[in-house]
Amino acid sequence: MPQPLAPLVGVADATRNILLYGPPGTGKTWLVNHFAHYFLLHKNVSPVKADAYWQAVANKDRDAAAALRALVRPSDETAVGTPSFWWITANPAKWSWDTLFKSGEEFFSKGRIARNFDQAKAGDLVFGYVAYPQKQMVAIARVKEGPHTRMENDKEVEGILIQPEKRLAHPLDWQAIVDNELLKQSEPITNNARGTLFHLSPDEVVELSHLLTAAGNDVPKPSLPRHDFLEFVTFHQSFSYEEFVEGLRPLSDGIGGVRYEVVDGAFKRICRRAERDREHTYLLVVDEINRANIAKVLGELITLIEDDKRLGQMNEVTVTLPYSQERFGVPPNLYIIGTLNTADRSIALLNLALRRRLTFVELMPDPTLLGKVAEVDVRALLERLNERIAVLLDKDHQLGHSYFLDDGDTQRLRFVWYHRVLPLLQEYFYNDGARLRAVLGDKFVRPLVPDKPTQAALGDLYEPDSPRYEVVQLPDDEFLAALRAIAETPIMTGVASA
Repeated sequence: MPQPLAPLVGVADATRNILLYGPPGTGKTWLVNHFAHYFLLHKNVSPVKADAYWQAVANKDRDAAAALRALVRPSDETAVGTPSFWWITANPAKWSWDTLFKSGEEFFSKGRIARNFDQAKAGDLVFGYVAYPQKQMVAIARVKEGPHTRMENDKEVEGILIQPEKRLAHPLDWQAIVDNELLKQSEPITNNARGTLFHLSPDEVVELSHLLTAAGNDVPKPSLPRHDFLEFVTFHQSFSYEEFVEGLRPLSDGIGGVRYEVVDGAFKRICRRAERDREHTYLLVVDEINRANIAKVLGELITLIEDDKRLGQMNEVTVTLPYSQERFGVPPNLYIIGTLNTADRSIALLNLALRRRLTFVELMPDPTLLGKVAEVDVRALLERLNERIAVLLDKDHQLGHSYFLDDGDTQRLRFVWYHRVLPLLQEYFYNDGARLRAVLGDKFVRPLVPDKPTQAALGDLYEPDSPRYEVVQLPDDEFLAALRAIAETPIMTGVASA
């Protein structure tokens, strides 16, 4: 097991709810991202693939790492060439599926299938539905040719070409589809099948194929994209329950109007995937978890995430969701990992009910990962800075080691210092130049002393006993000397308990 991941792996063996917390720059998001892929590969693919992924990360082999990530969380690139899935509604007053099966192909003009038209491509699977009077799923077809033009009645018409695949021996009634918890939220159902080319997600295709098979049909197995076991969301101040769980969203009706539908959020989506696929492990990462109003975002779900309250557990709890009125619970094969920046907001401000349901893992600065740059001992530099910050503020506001990683030359170190480290410290010590100077030294922070004419112009408003301070841009030689001066300061005593 890779040493950096060991604490998280150990905790994940004991609980499904983890919070990784620490000061800024300690690599929390980086660690959680790589842990997520390592963990899911280990659980769902093989330990060998998981170790190979970590080796690729350690070797900075981006291509190898991306290929392994795609086994558990396909990117847009891995989806290229993968068939999409469509629902086409036939109106018998205009045409029927019988026509398609007799002729061997059907050209659909863009006017008839304006919705999603540009996304259709050769090889896509099509589920054929009859609107009236049968109201049944009756056929399966494929897209033979994607969007192209043909001459019809001396006019150039754009369309797609459909070819028949299979007549269903046992048509599936509309009501059976509508009654299905997953399918009733699909695009064709929410639009009441009024239209033609509706998109179906891979999960919806699996469910629809299951219903067709249960009805006695021999359905061709769809070629589905690779498994997607991971959801990654970042909380922010305006993040809401409606985005995380479910809520009403305004959607275009395709004819210039607006309709409102219940749309699933990230948490509900991955819960549904995990519930339908108990054989695999799923993971939800919530970055910056303390930036949102957690009590409002989680709502009634705060109880459901507990290990013993999950679906199928001894103390299982489910609730009725407010918008969809569905019964909902959290499956046991879903892990939740949050990250928290202790400098952004204290852990003490977290909702106490949530704190009881999370297992805390601290990630602190690790100066041992740092070396020297242009004779500056960056490891000692970070240690001295953090000693001073811990005394003047607290350990939660220390600087993480990631600020100084990969700083191989003076210019890179200068960029990090003036554009990342100093702005953060200026925020920490806003309007308190004296303490900022105590941390950075008198080379970087100097009193702002106006010249005599300016002092005279300011008169009694100028208070020489209450100086203002400014951060100074130093030439390279002075810059490096000032950093060395901080790094070579004797170690303070008693800081560890600060």
